[in-house]
Amino acid sequence: MRNSWRCRAASLRSRRRLFPRAEDYSKAIRRHVEVVHKFPENALAHYHLGFASGMVGDRKAEVTEYRRAEALGLKSWVLFLNLGLAQLENGKVPDVVCPRY
Repeated sequence: MRNSWRCRAASLRSRRRLFPRAEDYSKAIRRHVEVVHKFPENALAHYHLGFASGMVGDRKAEVTEYRRAEALGLKSWVLFLNLGLAQLENGKVPDVVCPRY
């Protein structure tokens, strides 16, 4: 039990490295691009890359990464909510109202 704090501290350090402060989306994008290049089948990394892209206003990249995450099997209401909102903000109302399913 005595060393458990070391494991938690190491885990927090690695999470901070991958997920920088919330305001630094450019850094988050760079880190997630690295992760996606190393692990192209990681649906969650694509989702996070899409989210960060949307936060800096790149709607095309946001939608593209959300779609990749979906194609790789990520099924989450947050993914579909964010995908719909990004499409709506991008002027793609028919895609939001009448999805491909």
